Amino acid sequence: MPNETICDRSWTYRKHLASWFLRSCLVYYSFLIYYNLVYVLCRLKCVNHSGIQHLDSEFLLCISIWNYITQIVFYFLINVNAIIQQFWIKDGVLLLEKFLEKSFLSIVFPLSLSVCSLFWYVYFIDRELIYPKEVEELMAPSWYNHTLHTFPVVIVLLHLILVEHKSDPFPMSTSMLIQCTLHIFYFMLLGLYRNVHGHWFYEFISFYTSTISSSIVSYLLYGLVLPMVFVWIGYTLHIEIQTRCPSLSSPR
Repeated sequence: MPNETICDRSWTYRKHLASWFLRSCLVYYSFLIYYNLVYVLCRLKCVNHSGIQHLDSEFLLCISIWNYITQIVFYFLINVNAIIQQFWIKDGVLLLEKFLEKSFLSIVFPLSLSVCSLFWYVYFIDRELIYPKEVEELMAPSWYNHTLHTFPVVIVLLHLILVEHKSDPFPMSTSMLIQCTLHIFYFMLLGLYRNVHGHWFYEFISFYTSTISSSIVSYLLYGLVLPMVFVWIGYTLHIEIQTRCPSLSSPR
C-alpha cells in the first residue's frame, strides 16, 4: 500500500540519518579529545578564574567535565556496539546496547539538560562567576564554550529524535532516582570540598546558600526537583516520538 511504502522509506531515511549522526558524534568527540589534550589542558595554569579558584588542578570537579566525559564514553561505546552488530552479531539486541539505551534516558539526557541549563542561568546573571572573559582570551576561543554547554543538549535532542531504541527504558521513577542520586552525590562532594578548603568550588553557590532557608531551597531545587523535571522531559519526548512514529520504532 502507498502508506506502507512511505513508512518504509521514512524508516529507512531515519535509520541512515541515525547511522550518520552517531558516526558524526564519534568524529566530533575525537576532535574534542585531541583539542583538549593539545590546546586546552596546557593553558589551564595561565587562567585566573574568578569563579573557580584552582581551575588548573581541580577542573575534573567541574560538572561540565563530568557531562563531557559521560557523552564521550557513551558515543564511543554506541559506535563500538554498531561495529559489533555490523561485522559479528547481526541479529538481536546486545546487552551493551540495552545498557546504553537505558542509560540514555536515565543519565545522559537529563544530565546534559541539567548542566547546560544551570550554566547558562549563571552565565547570564554574572558570567565572571562561571566562564570569565579571560578564559576565552587565554585558554579557548568562544566556540569552545558551546562544546561544553550548548552542543550537548543539541546532540541528545537529535539522538532522541533519530536513534531508534530497541529495548524499553527503565521505569521513569527508576531514572528519576538515578538522576537525583547523581546530583545529591555531586552536592555532597561539593560540600566536602567546602569543609576541606573553606570555600565553595563554585563561588556562585555562596550566593544561594547564605541562609539556612536558601540552602534548603537550593538543595531541593537542584538536587531533587530539576533532575526529576529533566527526566520527565526526556521520557515525555521519547513517548511522543514513539506515538507519532509507531512504524518507525517497530522492529523491521
